[in-house]
Amino acid sequence: MRPAPRAGRSQGRSDRGSAAAELVLVTPLCLAFVGVFVVGSQLLLDRQQVDESARAAVEAAVDGPTPQAATYAATVTGVANAIGDGLACSHFQVSTNTSDFRPGGEITVTVACSARLPNLAVIAVPTVVQLSAKESASLEPFRAMQP
Repeated sequence: MRPAPRAGRSQGRSDRGSAAAELVLVTPLCLAFVGVFVVGSQLLLDRQQVDESARAAVEAAVDGPTPQAATYAATVTGVANAIGDGLACSHFQVSTNTSDFRPGGEITVTVACSARLPNLAVIAVPTVVQLSAKESASLEPFRAMQP
């Protein structure tokens, strides 16, 4: 006499190989998820570093006594801050708008960067992303200006 088949399992079929099939299907999805996480984390970090460089540059620019000194201070500070943070850009640019450089006026600094992302073969993402940040600050209204 043969034992009765277990409930839930059809007679004559086995589950052999199902774990391997599941692994083959799930592994690429897990790798893609990890790849998206790595690229997204790097993009977020680079974005924060560009924002911080623009903020530091505009803070340095408002201390400048002349528009030329403000532009120079913004450029030097923006570049130094990006290098200090370890931002890897193939093209880095600091633009300073001093057209309203007067007591109570405003200075605007724009930092642009071509950031290189990790090159992952698992997911198709661009390897270079354009990032930019714009920060403005007001000059003191009772400040003495140099001609």
